[in-house]
Parts: sequence; structure tokens; C-alpha cells
Amino acid sequence: MKAGSSRPRTKVPQDANWLQQLDLSRFVSIDLETTGLDPSVHEIIEIGAVRFVDGLPADEFQTLIRPRYPLDPFITELTGITDADLEHAPPFDEVAAPLLEYIGKDVLVGQNLEFDLGFLRSAGEKKLGKCRDNPFLFVNRRAVDTVWLARIFWAELSGFSLKALAEAFEVTPVRAHRAKEDAYTAGSVLVEMLRRLPTRVWSELAEHLDRLIEGTNQRSRFFFRRLCEAAENIPKPRATPALHQQNDFEYETDSSDLRILLGKDGLFEERLAFFRERPAQIALAKSVDSSFNEHRILLAEAPTGVGKSLAYLVPSLNWIRADTEGERQVVVSSHTKVLQEQLLRKDIGEIRRALGGNFRAAVLKGRNNYLCKRRLHILLRDADTRLSEADRMQIMPLLRWSDMTATGDISEIGGFNPRFQSFLWSLVCSDSLACAGSACSAAKGDFYRSAQDRAAKAQIVFVNHALLMVDFLRLMSGGQKRLILDEAHQIERAMVNAATTDISTLVMRGVLTRLVDEKADRGLLYNVSDRTDSEMVGSLIVKVRSLHFSSRQSLSGLGEHLVGRLRAAERTSRARFRFGDGMHLLIRDHLADLLIEWLEFSERLNELVRELANLRGEDRISPETMVEFRSVSDNVLAIGSRLSRVIEEEADNEVTWVEYGKGTHGGWCSIHTTPVSVGQIMKKVFWPQLESAVLTSATLTVNNRFAVTRECLGLDDEDSGGRICEISLDGPFNLQTQMRTFVPTFLPEPRQDEALHAEAVSSLTARIVEEFSRGTLVLCTSNEMLERITAALTPVVRKVGRRLLSQWSSGSLPELVAQFRRSQNAILVGAASLWEGIDVVGDALQILIVTRIPFDVPSDPWFSARCEALQAAGRDPFMDYTVPMAALRLKQGIGRLIRHTDDRGIAVLMDPRIFTSGYGGLIRSSLPSTPRRMRKETDLFTEMNSFWEGQSTC
Repeated sequence: MKAGSSRPRTKVPQDANWLQQLDLSRFVSIDLETTGLDPSVHEIIEIGAVRFVDGLPADEFQTLIRPRYPLDPFITELTGITDADLEHAPPFDEVAAPLLEYIGKDVLVGQNLEFDLGFLRSAGEKKLGKCRDNPFLFVNRRAVDTVWLARIFWAELSGFSLKALAEAFEVTPVRAHRAKEDAYTAGSVLVEMLRRLPTRVWSELAEHLDRLIEGTNQRSRFFFRRLCEAAENIPKPRATPALHQQNDFEYETDSSDLRILLGKDGLFEERLAFFRERPAQIALAKSVDSSFNEHRILLAEAPTGVGKSLAYLVPSLNWIRADTEGERQVVVSSHTKVLQEQLLRKDIGEIRRALGGNFRAAVLKGRNNYLCKRRLHILLRDADTRLSEADRMQIMPLLRWSDMTATGDISEIGGFNPRFQSFLWSLVCSDSLACAGSACSAAKGDFYRSAQDRAAKAQIVFVNHALLMVDFLRLMSGGQKRLILDEAHQIERAMVNAATTDISTLVMRGVLTRLVDEKADRGLLYNVSDRTDSEMVGSLIVKVRSLHFSSRQSLSGLGEHLVGRLRAAERTSRARFRFGDGMHLLIRDHLADLLIEWLEFSERLNELVRELANLRGEDRISPETMVEFRSVSDNVLAIGSRLSRVIEEEADNEVTWVEYGKGTHGGWCSIHTTPVSVGQIMKKVFWPQLESAVLTSATLTVNNRFAVTRECLGLDDEDSGGRICEISLDGPFNLQTQMRTFVPTFLPEPRQDEALHAEAVSSLTARIVEEFSRGTLVLCTSNEMLERITAALTPVVRKVGRRLLSQWSSGSLPELVAQFRRSQNAILVGAASLWEGIDVVGDALQILIVTRIPFDVPSDPWFSARCEALQAAGRDPFMDYTVPMAALRLKQGIGRLIRHTDDRGIAVLMDPRIFTSGYGGLIRSSLPSTPRRMRKETDLFTEMNSFWEGQSTC
């Protein structure tokens, strides 16, 4: 155990007066290292604390703590602490008193501080038992969490880990994942935050934040009270420009010749230092240009490195510029929102630098991506009755951002994640059912309407496939329009998702919670219960609350009972059913009583809404609150209709299935219905609406033919009047020289013994990682394999001193990929989301391992229905659909390896069936480089070594 002085390692804040005003001139920053994440099970192994006085480190406290059990290898890898280090360390009981004495009465500061306090509280309970005398309860102790301050005042940051915050606030960490060093870093980050805080806050914002946290049990209440006083005379700054703002430009050149623009010594090469002529890019651009002018549908396979974005954007601009009426518009659709933003920020920016002038371009996303300021203001006004204490903290990051954003696009910020805070976001996002019409105009904070206005006036609009499929007719109607589908290999699944209707007990619970949440004393009914003397309204509120309670109880019972029965029947997390079969009858019987209850609840709620709307005078309910009530009522009605359909109706050419599981609120289930063949739908209602379209991707062909893609998307040449044309381009890379593809056929085949194959793949992967210290990406086809590979590699990376990053245990995907890029020789292990869309150039990725052919899961309800339909038509679903789709996915996965002309790498495909099966030839012919059969492990390692040494003869 060490306690002592600490050398100042940071600059004195320029405005130390703010530290005093906020009662933070003296604080203790604390951090723990633990054996895991659960304080009831895991233990503290290190405590570090640093006292800051007037913004400078003054003294420190550090001790290791001996746990009851040996360390998990992962913890040793993470912290560097070994069992030997802890062998003679004191137990927590001997450390408790000195630690409390060191902390004294000072304010506590930390990164995710409640995590550390939870472990200290648990350790105190193990020593003293659960009692109020536990000093580690830190009753009434003032505290500040660096993460929450960052989320509130720097919401636009993309990451909030200690490392990310240290980088953002220019603090140099001493060493990560050791307690004293992390405590120093967290304290220094807080000092830097407070130094910059006067530029991030103003009086009105401080008052709103203080009002939200007032009356809660949050330890940081004092901070926001003091902040109100400190910021009293600070005016609101001007709003920042849109992070993804509309770009206006127009060609300075009169040339529309694509070679003059994109060719050697052309405008792009002349004005952009990185740009070089690419013949395939010019060929694609010419094909796009011809398709637009000749009203054709172009299928274009363009491998990595072709530069397909510029190849379709430049001819798009030419086509728009030729319009004298100003009615032309090009809609560019991509699979991901990330590519949407990249096209606007990066590619349009490059065109602007090369060609200059003014041109209108905009991004449009789905409605629920945008904030509605009117709904946010109403929610904050009614926070006492509609928000729990936890809600108030979670919504704080939206306050500053909502006043500074120009777009209201929630993707601008990382401080609030709508995926994890879906209920809160549903209360403030733009919502057609909660729209107040003219009272909710763009000028009044409906950012979705603003985005729609920008898109309507733009000449190029960037959307994503999900929005395109849902809102196709509105996006493509009116004026002269052309459509570009980038990442077109994802169109079929995007169409399936768009055509799917679903009903979920989680969604139903969320709708009920908007009305009343008994546990948190929040909801719309709390907002009106005491505001009227109307007996009719009072009586209806009682009835609605009673039905609300019984519906909620029925939902909970349904979830628990149905999940138990379904698991017993299917032993999977999802099950397909047909109208009238055993599974359907099981679900119908459980839903029937709920439906009767739900429909009565809907009827009474609708009656209540009508009565509330008729109130006048002092009893009158505000228009904004009425909008929210109608939104809930409409949602309840829509859910009832969907429930009725599941129970009573049968539809042709559709597949229905149920998904179920256990969550934080008990059992849940959801029911989904979608068309079996979306190609037929697209043939009838999609392609006939388009004058011209371009579909492009790196993976559209199987065995050099577009047949599978055309069939999946309903692109029939006869029905389209001969409009379809195809082009398959060669990439700029010499893949036969830059890469090798090896298939170790000495491994057991998955179809013979799944467990034996998985074990052999794990062992071989571990040996490759141990032998070659090069950046390695391992692509798995299941979570089980992901877990197995991660476990197999953990002791190996500890032995060879390399970094292991795994989707199984290491964090979010963007953070994993960013760390992988930086590490140069790390190992990244991932599943589905890593097979496409990540771009890692150079030494960071030199070895790609694919654990097996990525076939669709046979138990997937839509996939199984698709195969059944093909079989019913006299086709072979395996050879005509399953194998081609797997070949396309494998092609996508291997495409991660070579991303630049200077890249070199090896792909190891650990599925012998690529050579030993009857369908292997189809897969081999679709791969970007010729696969080589390795019959012995020694041959594989010899060839890998030879390739790196530049002597491979394969």
C-alpha cells in the first residue's frame, strides 16, 4: 500500500476560479481494477486514487488487493497484474480504513464512477454485512463522473472511454488499465473539461440541467446547482453549422467529357493530389452516363479500388447539368448510413475541390433518425410526471445538442445512443403519429421536415436502402429522376426488411409505459390525473389505468409462459409457423385472451382521448399533450389490428415466425410476417416506376454471371423491355501477385463432424497467430465459433505479446476496428458485421482467416421459406440459391484483405468443402484470387512463409 505526494504533471488551469465556483478546487479521483464486472461475484484487485488541489495532482494512494480466487487470463492480459503480484498483497479488510482516511470528506471523481463505488460498497458489505453503517455507501457524498459531463457538454464525441476522453482533452495517459494511472488520467480529464466548460455552457442551459436533476438522488446535484451560479451571465452561443451540411456547387468547367474530367492529366488529377487515372473507373462512368441517357437499368460489378463512387457521381452531375428546366434529380441509395455520410462529406467534397462552384446535395434518413424539438420541450416541461430519475440523467446529452444542431440527426452525437435508449428516443424523435401538423413545422424544430425540404430542393439526394424501400414512391415520383443503388448486393434483404410487419411484446410494453409506468411514477396519465374535475374524465382514467394494469400483467405472463412453451417445443430462439399448424395454434391460444383485453383497452383509451380533447377552460389539456395522447392511442389501435391479423388471417406468398427470449423485464416474444419472394414484388411495383437505374457492388456475380442477382431482384429482361445491361469490371489490383488464397483440406469437414471441425479450426488459427506476427482478421459464421476462437487465442496472444480484439468480449464494433487499424499486428475476431463494410489498409491486415463457408442458417424462417418456394417450382434450392448466396458472402469477406495497390496478404479458408464438394467449383470460380489446395499443415506454413519472403511458387 502506497500513499504519498505526487509530482504535478499538468498545467494549472487558466481559470482556477471556475474550480472554486463549482466546489471542485479539491477532489479525489479514484479508480479500481477488478476481476470482472459484477460486484456480487467479482473482486477488487487494485485501488488507485489521486488527490487534486487547484487543478493539480497533490498526493496519491495505491494498493494491490489479494482476491480469493486466481485471475482470469483475460484480466491479466488487460491489466498486466498476475497472480504472483497479488500473492502477498493485503486483503480488502486491511485496506478499507487507510483508504477512507485518505479520501476524507473530498468530492469523489471518476470515469464511470458508479461502477467503482458499487464494488467498494459490495466489498464493505462483505466485511460488515448489509447495514447503514457501511462507510462505503458514501451517503450524501458529492461526486462527479467524467463520462456524464462529457456526454452532456461534448455529446458530439464519438467515444467516451477514458482513452477517448484523454485524447479529446489532450491529456497524456501514463498507462492504461492500472488503477492509480487511470485515476490520474480521469482527474486530469476533469480539470481540462472544467477549463473549457465556459465555452460549452450558457445560463439557460445550466438552468434546464439543474431543473432536471433537482429532487433526484444523484451525487452530482451540487455540480449543476453551482453551474447555474457560475454560468449566470454567459449568453447562448451561435448554433454551429450542420455537421453534415448541404453542399452547394456548380461546375466551373464547361466540359462534360468524362476523360477530360477523370482521365490522365484531367481536372481531378490536376486538382486532387491523390487522384490517378483508373481505366475501370472511366469505363464504369461511361456506362452510367449511357444508362441515364438511354433509359436503361445497369448492373455493374466494380471491385475494390475501381473508385465507383466518383464513377457514378460525376456522370450524374453531367446528366443534371444538361437539364435546362431544373427538374432533374439523382437519388443515391446505400446500405449503410455510414456510406451515406461518406458520400456527402468525402466524395462530394472531392468533386467540389476538383470542379468548383455550386451544386445542391443533401442526405435524407428515416424519420426516426431526427429530433423533434417540440416533443423534447414538452417532455422537459412535464419531466416530473413523465420521466424517472434514470430518464432525467439519460436525456441530458440531448439538451445542449438540441440547441446547437442544424440537422437534428441523432447520428451527429455519440453521447446519446437511440439503440440503447429506445424508449426515451421514442418520446422525442420525429413521429408521424405524434406530429402536430403546422404547429410542428421545420421552423419550430421538426428537423425531419427540414431534411425533407433540403432533399426536395437538392439535385443529388443520398438515402439508405431501408428508407428507399419504405418510401420509394415519394422519393422517386415527380420530375426527372435517376436511381443509383450502391452496395446493391444488399437490396434483397433490405426489401425483405421493409416489407416485414412485426409485433413485439417489448414494443407493446413501451407503448404502455408512455401512458403509465407504475414503478417510476411517470407517464402521460400522471400528467392529467390531477388537472381536471371532470367526473367523466376521472372515471375513464380509472378504467384506462385498470385495463392498462391488466394488459401489462397479461403481457408479462404471456412472455414468460409462451417463451417456456416455445423453448420446450423448438429449443431455438425463433420458430416458423403456418396458419393452422401446432405452433400457430399454441401462439393463437396465448394471444386470444390478450387480444380481447387489448381491444377493450384501445376502445376506452380512445374514448378518454375524445373526452380530454373536449375539456375547456382551466381543465383544458394543452395541444402538445393531446398530440402525445393521440399518438399512444393510434399505436395501441395499430397493435390490436396486427394482433388480429396474426390470429385470424392467412396470406399467400408470406412467411410468419416468432422470436423469443429472456430480457431484463422477463420473457419477450415478437411475431414477424414478410413476403417469401420480394423479386416478384420488385418486378411489379419497383422497376416499372424507374426511367433508369444503376446497381453497383463489388459482389454481384457468381461464376462471372449476374443471373442470381437478377432473379433475386426481379430483373427480367423480357418484362423490362430489354432495358437491362451488364458490366463486370477488373479492379486495379494484381490479386494473383498481391495475395494468396489457401484452403487447408487436411482439416475435417464440417458436415462430417461439426465439433471436430470447430476444434481443428481453433487450433490451426492459434498456430497461425503464434507463427506469424501480422495483422490478422478472423471471420466467423456463428457466435459459438466466435467464442471458441476467442478462447483458443487468449493464451496464445499472452504468450507472444499481441493484442486480441474480439466481438465476443472487447467492445463496440467501431472501437474494435479503430484499435485494429492502430495496432498493426493485432488479431480481430468477428462475426457477421465484419464480413463487409470495414476498410483496413496496410500492415494492420495481412492475414484473413475464414472459418467456414458462410451458408445461410437453415433454421432462418425467411430463408427456409425461400428454399421451399424454389423447390415447389421444380428448382434445386441448394444449387440455385444457397450456394450462390454463400459464394457472394465469401467474396465479400475475402474483399476485406486487399484494399490498396501496396497491400499484400494471405487468405486462409478453413473449409475443405471448397475443394472436396460437388459445389466447390462454383465457389472457387467466384473468388477474387485462385484458391490453392493445402493437403498438409507443413505445406500451408511453408507456402505462407515463402509468400512473405517473396519466394512463393504457388
